[in-house]
Amino acid sequence: MVAVLTLAALGLPSTPVLAQVATGSIVGTVLDTSGQVVPGAQVTIRNVNRNTSTSVVTDQSGAYTAPFLVPGTYEVHVALQGFKAWVRAGIVLQVNDRLRIDASLEVGGLEETTTVV
Repeated sequence: MVAVLTLAALGLPSTPVLAQVATGSIVGTVLDTSGQVVPGAQVTIRNVNRNTSTSVVTDQSGAYTAPFLVPGTYEVHVALQGFKAWVRAGIVLQVNDRLRIDASLEVGGLEETTTVV
């Protein structure tokens, strides 16, 4: 009782305060043009403002997740041997966003790129 009164007198909350989240995430699935999942694709998420990158690899279901990204403008680049590289630019991520950016890879060489506008 004394502790609660002391906390109240100091203006401090008697319950824990949850931390604020100041990040967002980009998630998605990588498929080929026939709709089949593409595991093992390299997904690079680049923060255009800071020129920093996060790289992840798609799992067995073709899914990827890039959590804890600082808000800003991003570009997502997906590559896998035997497919054209895939790029989507101009992605604006804000605090608490969970943006879904799915990719569809076309058969071809890595030197070829499919850019989504």
